Amino acid sequence: MNLSPRPLNPFVTLRLLLVLSALLCVFHSTYAKSQSQLLREFTASIYNEKEFAGYLPEKILVWLPESGLEPISQKGLKKLRPHTASRFIAFPVKQQPPAPTLRIPPLYPFSHRREGKEGDAHLMFLVNTKGEVANIYVVKATDREFGVAAARALAAWKFKPAMIDQVPVPVLTIQRITFTIKS
Repeated sequence: MNLSPRPLNPFVTLRLLLVLSALLCVFHSTYAKSQSQLLREFTASIYNEKEFAGYLPEKILVWLPESGLEPISQKGLKKLRPHTASRFIAFPVKQQPPAPTLRIPPLYPFSHRREGKEGDAHLMFLVNTKGEVANIYVVKATDREFGVAAARALAAWKFKPAMIDQVPVPVLTIQRITFTIKS
C-alpha cells in the first residue's frame, strides 16, 4: 500500500486558489464596510447629547478630577439637561472617587500630526460600578478628529469604581485629553 501523497491536479489547485481568494475578497470588503460603518455610528453617538443623556440614571453623581474643568462640565451638563430627567449631584468630598487603573493613550490623527496641528478634547463619560467606561460624550474638541481619537482611547480605559460607604456607585465625570506634538 502506497501512502505517499498524490500530486494535486494543477487545475484543481488553481480553482481552489481562486475560490479562496474570492472568499478573502468578500470577507475583506464586508469587514472593511462593517468597520467603517461602526466608526461612523461611534462618531455620531459620541457627539449626540440626547443619546448620551438617555443612558443616565435618575440620580447621578458628578465628579471633576481636576480643577479648571468646571466651566466645561457646566457647559456639558447644560447641554444634557433638556434631554434627561436625571438629577446631577456633586460627588461627596470624603468618599472615594473613581481612579484610573488603565489609561490607553489616544492615537494622534495622522493628518493632524502631518500638519503639526495640536489640540484637545473634553469628554464627559459614565464610569459604572465595575469601573468600565459605559458611555462617552464629547463636550468640546478643537477638531472633530481629536474628539473621535480621544473617545476611542477612553473607551478602553479601566477605573477603580467610585465608592460611597464602601459601595460601588456609577459616576459621571469629565476628562481633558490633550494632543501635542513632541519634537
